[in-house]
Amino acid sequence: MGFFSKIIVCPNCGSQGAIKTLFKLKCPTPGCVAYDPSVQMPSTKTALSPDSVFSGAPKVAQTQTVRLDYLNFEGKLRQFEIDPRTLRKKGRHISVCLAGQKRRISLAKDRIQNKNCLP
Repeated sequence: MGFFSKIIVCPNCGSQGAIKTLFKLKCPTPGCVAYDPSVQMPSTKTALSPDSVFSGAPKVAQTQTVRLDYLNFEGKLRQFEIDPRTLRKKGRHISVCLAGQKRRISLAKDRIQNKNCLP
């Protein structure tokens, strides 16, 4: 996509993903008068099934939260209630959402005291 282009709904056929450049309209739908094969149809993201989220890990109920014991940089033990469905592993850290909140936190794996409760 160029500097002066944006994704719009095609005014000719009504399909999503048409690209309006400064001088031309490019539509991903074959049969449209503005069809351009270089434009691809927008992909639809498929939702993950609950079973595929924890492949190879212990099964956790959808409403169940996990309590993590975390030793912070000051040496104080902190406890966090996390939603295990939001767990993301990034190198030496994990990123999770706190249970009942949309707030995401990052925790060092080596400072988690009860690692056995992680999926």
